[in-house]
Parts: sequence; C-alpha cells; structure tokens
Amino acid sequence: MVRLLLLFVLFTFNLAALDIGRVIVTSEMNYTQLITGNPLSGTVTITHDKSIKIDPQSFKVGTKPLKVKFLNDVVISESSPLIISIYSFEIPALSKGLHILPEISVSVGNKTYKSYSTTFEVLDNETSPQQSPQQASQTTPQATTQTVNPPQPPIVTGPSIIPNTTLSLETKVDGPKIIYPGQEITVTYRFIYKGHIELIKESLPLLDFPGLKKVGDKITKDYMENDLNVAEFSQKFTAENSGVFPSGPSIVEGRAYQETEGKRIYATTTLKSENSPVIIEVLPFPKADKPASFNGSLGSYTFKAGLKGKNTFTPGEKLVLLLELNGDPAFLTTAKAPDLCCQPRFSGNFKSSDLPPRANIIGNTKQFLVDLTPLSSTLTEIPPIEFSSFDPLLSKFLISKSPAIPIVLNTAATINTSINQDEESPASSEEVLKTPSPIEISALFPLTKSDLYNSFLASFWNLLFIPVFIVLLITQYHFKEEDIFKPALKETPSVELFKSALSQEANSAEFYKQLEQSFMMALKEKEVIDSVEIAPENLEKTGLAGDVRIFLTRLEEVRFSGIKSYNLAIISSAKELYQKITGITIS
Repeated sequence: MVRLLLLFVLFTFNLAALDIGRVIVTSEMNYTQLITGNPLSGTVTITHDKSIKIDPQSFKVGTKPLKVKFLNDVVISESSPLIISIYSFEIPALSKGLHILPEISVSVGNKTYKSYSTTFEVLDNETSPQQSPQQASQTTPQATTQTVNPPQPPIVTGPSIIPNTTLSLETKVDGPKIIYPGQEITVTYRFIYKGHIELIKESLPLLDFPGLKKVGDKITKDYMENDLNVAEFSQKFTAENSGVFPSGPSIVEGRAYQETEGKRIYATTTLKSENSPVIIEVLPFPKADKPASFNGSLGSYTFKAGLKGKNTFTPGEKLVLLLELNGDPAFLTTAKAPDLCCQPRFSGNFKSSDLPPRANIIGNTKQFLVDLTPLSSTLTEIPPIEFSSFDPLLSKFLISKSPAIPIVLNTAATINTSINQDEESPASSEEVLKTPSPIEISALFPLTKSDLYNSFLASFWNLLFIPVFIVLLITQYHFKEEDIFKPALKETPSVELFKSALSQEANSAEFYKQLEQSFMMALKEKEVIDSVEIAPENLEKTGLAGDVRIFLTRLEEVRFSGIKSYNLAIISSAKELYQKITGITIS
C-alpha cells in the first residue's frame, strides 16, 4: 500500500513538473515590406515558465545561427507562472515567390526546443497591391497578416504632418480571456481614420487566431462615428482543446496624403497604431464531480422530457421523444442532447436512431427531437433521463433528471400482427392438383467415349500428391503454432477497441462505451455470440458470456453510482477478463 501511494505521489509530481516546464516555440514572418530587394523580418514567441532562462545566443534557423533582438515579455495572468517572451529577427532579401521559413530552435532551460516550419510569399514591387482603409475593409484576406506597399512611382513628399488626418487601430475581445472547451469568444478590430491615408503595413493576427477554431465567416461593417470613418472586422472563435494560446501584436501603419493637381503629396511622418498581444487561456473541465452523462454542454438550464404525439407503442414501432432545454441564449448553441444509449435501462430496451437528433432554437429554448424505438412488449415507461452541463460562470457541473415517461402497449395492433403472421392461407385445389413441368431431355449432356475411362486424378497416380499434402500440413501447423504462442502480435478489432477504451479520460461516457463494445466484439471473435448487437443483459448466464454479463452489469452500476475517483479495480478486472476471453495480455 505504501509503495502504491509513493508511486502515485511521484506520478502526480511528474505531471506538475511537466506542466511547469512546458515550453512552446512559434515563429512567423511579420509580412512587413515583404517585397523583393528589402530585408525580411519576423518574430519568435516562446511560452515558458518565468523561472526558466532563455539563451539569446542559442537561436538557430535550420542549422545556421540566428541573431535576434528581445522585444518584451507578456505575463499571461497573475496566477500563472507562464510568460511569453517575444524576439524579432531579420533575414536577407529574397526573390519573388513562395519561400519556406525553416524550423527555429532555441535553448530554454538547457533544453533545445523548435518551432514548426512555415511558408511565406515575397511580392514584386510592380505587382504589390495598393489599398486604402476603405479598400482594406472589403478585401482583407483571412491570412494572419498583410502588407500594403507605398505607391509607385516614387513618393512625392510634402509637409511632415497633414492637418485633420488620423489613423488608429482598436482591438476588442467580447467574452472572458479564460474560457473552457466549447465556449465562444468574438474578436473585433476597429480601423478609425480621417482624411486620405494609404496603408503601408497591416498585421491582424487575431483574425486567424492560432489554436482556436473559427465559427462562421468574418463580419465587416463600415460606418461614421463622430466625423471619423470606422471599418470594423469581427470573427467568432471557439476552443476545442485546453491550453494557452497567444497571438502576436496587432499593427497598422499608414501615410497621409493630399492631392494637388492630380498628384499625391505624402506627409513625411508615418501614422502608426499598435495593440498589445492577446492571450486566451482554455482551462480543462475539472475531473472532480464530473458526471458520466456530461457530453460537453455549457451553461445552466431547466430540462424537460416528453413524447411528441402518441404514448402507445408496438414493439419495433418508432416513438418521437421531445427534449427541451431552457437557459441563457449565449450558451444555447453549445447545448447537446443527452446520449440515451449510455443512460441506465435504455440499452437492450430501446433503440436510438443512427441519425443525430433534430435541433431547433426558439428564444431561450432549444428543442431536440429524438427517434426512439421500444424493443419489448413488457415496457411500461421510458426511464428517467439525466442531462448534465458545465456552468463556466460558477465553474461547476449541474445535473438535471427528468421523471419517467409512461408508455402503453397497443394490444390491438399486437394481436392483429400476431394473427397475420400465424395464419396460413389454405392451398387451392389447382395448386394441389398441379402436375410438375416436363423434363427437357435436350438440355442434358450426352455421354462421350472419354466417360468410359478413368481420369488421371481418379487413378493410383494421385497417391504421389500425399507427401506434398503432408508437407503443406506441417507448414500450416508451424505457422498456426506461431500465431498461438504470439497472440499479442495479432491486432484484432476488439484489441484496438480495448486499448482505445483504456486511453480515454477516466469515467467518461466514451470510456464505458468502448469498454462494453470491446468485450462484445471479443465474444463475437471467439464465436461465443453471433452478433455484437445483442444487449449485454440478454447474454447467457454461464461461461464466458456469463462472465461478461456480470462484469458489464457491475460496470454500469459503478458508472452511475456517483464514484468520483478513477477506479483502478475496474481496469484490473477488465484486463483479467479480456485475457480470459482472448488469451491476450494487455499491459
């Protein structure tokens, strides 16, 4: 017991150490003046623990040393030990076309970490696009950054500042910067400008936020505000995985100009606006108190369940289940219908449709229509349904359970069906007295002279093949022995399912589902059962099938008993039972 406790403590310590020592290196070109003949610049961001030092002399691009310049450190949060260090670098001019930025490596805490290689495009002076803020509002691409080059021919400079001209960039994140998987945020850029301005540099990394998934298309608006022109870009994102996702600084630069006699005269002072990097932290769902029925819904809801239409049924006839969730509209899009296949008393008694539930949002209510087929005439109700969600505002799981829904067997339809199946129509006198069709003699093959003699294989010469057959049998037995003594090398579908189940998150619905499927598949592979569609409660009560039935019944009891911790005894019992069925040892 002491040894197990020590191992657990060491394992927990190692996980904590790994989290603290996590280092992420990313690199990208700044897309500033990415034209032929100009040096090219880029940035390297390093997410690391503030106690771990970075060696600025250790930067390499590919295998060559890279000279970098430290820009600044960004603190993620006061409670987090992680910070983001930002460095800039410069590489020589390149020819027009696509190029590859190789991996950039750096030594952090006496260990070497690398970024992924990326591609970028260098444009020609003559083909470089020219845009104004008005044009940019309509044609800004989905890429992280974009560069707009000075006009050609060469610039005619005028005064240092042109009156009544201004340019600024505002960044806004609607929603918290610490979120959970599935939660949405909206990122908004606002270009605010006045007068004639031509953009020469534009870096908008938030429109393609690394690590987050886009929801829908970018929304663009143009309007006036206090005699100022405003071009607004908004993009929704959702988080799929936990982690820390930084984005580089947002920058816009432009040059004011005035037109005189058809010529543009540019101010010598460049207008510039820069916003700090944005960091989104996605927290994993807490493992403590996580219900088995949780499948990713966010928010707080009232939950109702009922039938849409009749409550009478005939076994095999479909019923339509209506599930309603009422709650905050901000989270309704994340709400999912509960998985009925994993609820108590549904397996073996009801069959759910393979198609996803039909969903509809009306105001503060989200409705799901679920096709449900009763499989037994002894059923009197649809069991209670458990719905669980996670409230990000309270940082806790919420559980609701609907009452059982009474259903009534349609006895009249059952009797009529039975009569139609059991009743046999009497044979007519014509069918009884009907004579067989005549045999077509011409279709038979006539005898030939060769039919009077034995063929080669029908003589004693076929005895010569016996030694060959013996050698083949010995060879086959040899290979069969290798399969018997090396079962672990044979990956069957049940082995893959069993291993996949053990790799799932503890106490998750997928863990229990795959574990049950792997045992049913193992029984099918050993020809104990004919189909994996058999419900576990309908298995035989003796032999291997009986052992699986007892284990799966116990598994369902443990799953919905409210046990909060990972039950190692269940895993141990599962491995022993799987080895008993297949002879394969899973470590």
